[in-house]
Formats: sequence, C-alpha cells, structure tokens
Amino acid sequence: MVGERDQRIWNIFKYSVRKARANTDCTGSQRVGVDETSFRRGHDYVTVGGDLDTTRVFDVTEGKDQYSVAVLAIINYVKSKINNGILEGINSKIQLAKRRARGYRNKDNFMNMILFTCGKLNFKHSPI
Repeated sequence: MVGERDQRIWNIFKYSVRKARANTDCTGSQRVGVDETSFRRGHDYVTVGGDLDTTRVFDVTEGKDQYSVAVLAIINYVKSKINNGILEGINSKIQLAKRRARGYRNKDNFMNMILFTCGKLNFKHSPI
C-alpha cells in the first residue's frame, strides 16, 4: 500500500523505538519482575523485565547474558516476595502481538514490538 520495502519500514520503526527508549525514564522502579517469552518454537527466548507498579516493560538483556538475568530474577523475588503475575498478564499481550504478526523475522524486530506495545515509551521527540 505504501510502496516501500518492509525492511525500510522496520528500520524506521527500530529507529523510532530506540529514540523513544532514550526519552523514557525507567529509573526509580521499586518493584521489578523478570519473565521470558518464546521468540520461536523450541528454546529461543526473549527476556523482558517490568516495573510491577506501572506495568511498563523494558529490555533487561541489553548487555547481559541469560544466566545473569535469571540470577537477577531470583534475587529480586527473594528480596521482594513479589511474583510475576503482572508480567504473565503482559506476556499474554506479547503473545497476542506475535500471533497478530504471524511471527517475526528476527529477535530485534520482536523486542522492538514488545517495547512498542507494552513499554509505555515516550515518543514525544520521535518521528512516529
């Protein structure tokens, strides 16, 4: 309909989400949870974290490996005794976005869509 290749649209989307993430303040989160959702069938997962007070999702794997994220989740639970029920509800929104798109080509596009739909990003200075 637009007359553009899908990769160009994804590049614009990626740029806009990155700029909006820079404009969004995630500091000050007191109650944080960590959850994983499958990217594809099998053992390919994306790990997201969330502020349980504002139900805002953020990427916790940036610069971290899966092991350190799992340790972070365990330490957080031991400290706060808060379960991930809220994040499991957000996970259903993520799965709905995945079904609606009938899958994503790569994890980067999938993670950007998660942040776009559930991240409560500030698009004030973004082109979208």
